[in-house]
Amino acid sequence: MSETPSLRARIEHELGTETYECSICVSAIAVSDAIHSCDVCFAVLHLWCAEEWAETSGEAFDDGTIGGAWRCPCCQTQKWTFPAGVCYCGSAYGSEENEYEAWFEVPHSCGLDCPTERDCLHSCPLPCHPGPCTLCQQDVKSICYCGKKSFQHICSKRPETLECDAICGSLLACGSHRCEKHCHSGPCLPCSVQVQQGCICKKSSQAVPCDVAASSIYYACGKVCETLYACQKHTCPETCHSHGESIRPCPYDPEVLLKCPCGNMKFTVEVSKQKRAGCEDPLLLCDDICWKEMSCAHFCKQECHVGPCTFCFEKIIMSCQCGSKTIVVNCSEARLISVVPACTTQCKRMKHCGRHHCLKKCCPKVALEHESEQQDPHYCGLPCGRTLKCGKHECPLECHRGPCPRCIEATFAEIQCACGKTVLEPPIPCGEPQYPTCSFPCTLPRDCGHAIPSHVCHHPSNPCPPCRFLVPRICRCGKGTVKSAICSSATLPSCGKPCLSTKSCGHTCKQVCHAGPCLTVKCDRPCGKMRLECSHECRYPCHEGSPCIEAGGCGALVRVSCECGFREATRSCVQVSSARGATLEWIARGGDLAGEEKRSPVDAKGKLWCNAECEAMKSEENRTVHYPKDLVDYAESNIEFAILITNAFANLLEALQKFYTFAPMKQEQRDFIEALAEHYGILTETEDEEPNAFIVAQRVLSSERPKILLPKAVDLKRRGLLIIGVEEAAQDSTAVEVERKPKLPKGFARPIAVPTREAVRVSNTFELLNLEERD
Repeated sequence: MSETPSLRARIEHELGTETYECSICVSAIAVSDAIHSCDVCFAVLHLWCAEEWAETSGEAFDDGTIGGAWRCPCCQTQKWTFPAGVCYCGSAYGSEENEYEAWFEVPHSCGLDCPTERDCLHSCPLPCHPGPCTLCQQDVKSICYCGKKSFQHICSKRPETLECDAICGSLLACGSHRCEKHCHSGPCLPCSVQVQQGCICKKSSQAVPCDVAASSIYYACGKVCETLYACQKHTCPETCHSHGESIRPCPYDPEVLLKCPCGNMKFTVEVSKQKRAGCEDPLLLCDDICWKEMSCAHFCKQECHVGPCTFCFEKIIMSCQCGSKTIVVNCSEARLISVVPACTTQCKRMKHCGRHHCLKKCCPKVALEHESEQQDPHYCGLPCGRTLKCGKHECPLECHRGPCPRCIEATFAEIQCACGKTVLEPPIPCGEPQYPTCSFPCTLPRDCGHAIPSHVCHHPSNPCPPCRFLVPRICRCGKGTVKSAICSSATLPSCGKPCLSTKSCGHTCKQVCHAGPCLTVKCDRPCGKMRLECSHECRYPCHEGSPCIEAGGCGALVRVSCECGFREATRSCVQVSSARGATLEWIARGGDLAGEEKRSPVDAKGKLWCNAECEAMKSEENRTVHYPKDLVDYAESNIEFAILITNAFANLLEALQKFYTFAPMKQEQRDFIEALAEHYGILTETEDEEPNAFIVAQRVLSSERPKILLPKAVDLKRRGLLIIGVEEAAQDSTAVEVERKPKLPKGFARPIAVPTREAVRVSNTFELLNLEERD
């Protein structure tokens, strides 16, 4: 790998190949062009471009100077001399057509030695050249710090340290010892050898470093002198001091002390000797006030006394820390108080930040509010902590007024978009978009491999538009495959079929295809297990883990009939069993079975009692119907439709309106309605054309309900009790000739009532039709 060329080599190459561009006109500099070279950033400019640039910045003079400073367009360095057409070193002057390039290898060079002096004071060995000078390669010799060893090295590659392995040995400042450290830079450390130094009174000594002892011969030990005076009775009360050769006289001697302690009364030697025989006699006192100035600046108001003035009776006013309250005390008592008294007043002043209140009691800063003008005494030193506009960092300043400054954090790495065609150049301040806005198409591949719809390039964390391709996928229950599932759907598709998985209770799951386990909610389906007392299925809600509930009896519906089979009824199992038990109990007690039907609906065998209806049904006339056989067969196979039409005719016979319009229906259904209407004596007329043909029925005076309704006839047929009349059985219902009554009046072109199949349910068929109860 080739090394990166230096700035000098790059400028020389680009000038020689005429590919170097002037930063002002952005045009290539030819070898024959006059140039101006900046001595700071080494940028090369056209001479005329530099002159025009300088003229626009300041006024030019004849002596080559300009009225104001102009700046280099590349490095913005101020220049005070007008640009001139010289070589790089400034030695040769030429015209606009430089005449030196033809004789030297470096374009625009004078060829003379470079006169630039480097930091090492060695001159540059190269001829006049652009760009910075090369590093100095001369061999030099450097001496170590202690001067005992020398180092040979290249001038530009000075060793990091000039320390050698020898001991320094320089004489220290004390003048008595030498440095014992290894060769080092800078001055030697002070002498650390410990020596004994005597005090002024020559009664004690101390160990101090040698340099300290050299600067001061003696020191004061601070002890009381206690040297005897000439009286040999009193000692000196002063602290450590120098002594003269003679003994000092006693200051209490009558010949020396010639005034009272306060100094207001003076005595003569004769009077002093007359009243005091020696230095041990009491001192003479006057009757005046002491009036000596004490350390508190007050004057002593005691009578003349011996010894120092100790107690000041001056009354002074002391303020609390905040200055809101004051107390009056003696001056001496005030000096004994080490802490300024505090009151209980809470400050509650707003701090300089404008956000927090000072909650201290007896705040001392209140008294400083008028003393400090530069800084608010209630300065809030808490950190601001408010979130900056970037939303990521907190304000690093102390609590302050006004808005927080802009976040100083920044990203110094360039950020590319996902396609790599748009780049966000650093530095990127915090709070600004950290991802470039790219207008090129997105190139991110899909995991599914399908084609991507055209959309703008975006951050990889933002998903592409969902894939709308239809693919086959396993359904949620895993039992089937959905062929047209959306590829990008996060949820599995549903096949729409029941789950049918077996739950823990034994029932199958009736939920539509679902993921995961079946719902653990309580199963609401009937139990389905066989009951012990009647062998019917348990109809109570599922009770997994507990036995079937026997209390309340079996609720299963059973059909019971009489002995002859003419009567039938649907009863619950518990009703039949309880009624049978009541009958057996009545028989066991010797009861008469005559009229037992009123007491219990079933006999001892669990069958219905035969009654007058049974006797009537034994007659074939009561079981004979005049409906055609194919009409009964059609009603049996379409019982719901037959019940619907029968109910519609029953409503028509009871309603106030004489007309009833059926909904459009098929041909066979219309034929059934027309055939059944003949047995009611109801007129019918078909209106409109297929497929919208419908029937309009009209009630007349002769219209009446048949003796046995068609659904009843179907029920008798199923039980094998139906007898169809000979005439009706011999002919087909479609061939029966019924005397037609006059057609309906015109004007019934559209349906006015549409009976729906959902309006009638099979479970309450006989109630809707008011059929005769069969119990």
